[in-house]
Amino acid sequence: MDEGVKRIVMIGIVVVGFPLAGIIFWTTRGSNRNQEIPADAMQLVKCNNPACGASYEVSMREYDAFQREHFNPLASSAAPMTCTKCGKASVYKAFKCNKCGKVSLLGSVPNDFTDRCPDCKFSQIEADRKAAQGGAGQ
Repeated sequence: MDEGVKRIVMIGIVVVGFPLAGIIFWTTRGSNRNQEIPADAMQLVKCNNPACGASYEVSMREYDAFQREHFNPLASSAAPMTCTKCGKASVYKAFKCNKCGKVSLLGSVPNDFTDRCPDCKFSQIEADRKAAQGGAGQ
C-alpha cells in the first residue's frame, strides 16, 4: 500500500473511529445497571445515629441509584442515606451476624473482614474461606 494511502487511512481511523468508539462507550455505559439488579433484591441498612440505631431493608435498586446520584470520588465511604425513623443522614450498609444475630454496620471492626461482628467476633467470610481451604488455620 502506498504511504499516502496509509496516512489517509490512519487519519480516518483517528478522526472518525476513536470519537465514534468514545460516543458508543459513553452512551451505553451503565444504562442497564438497575435492570441487572433483581426487583425484589433488598439491602440491610442501619442508622449510625447513636440516638436512633434503627435497622431496616431498602430496595437494592433504590440504594444503588442513591449511591450513583451522590457519588463523591474524594469520600472514603459511601454516601449516607436519610434515616426513615430519625430523619438524619446517617444510614449505611449493614449486615446481620450469622452467629449472634446482631445487626452492625459493614466494616465496623477496622482492618478486618467487612462482616466481622463487633460483639461475638464471628465473620462468615472468614468461616467460608477456612471451609474452602479444608479448615486450614483452625
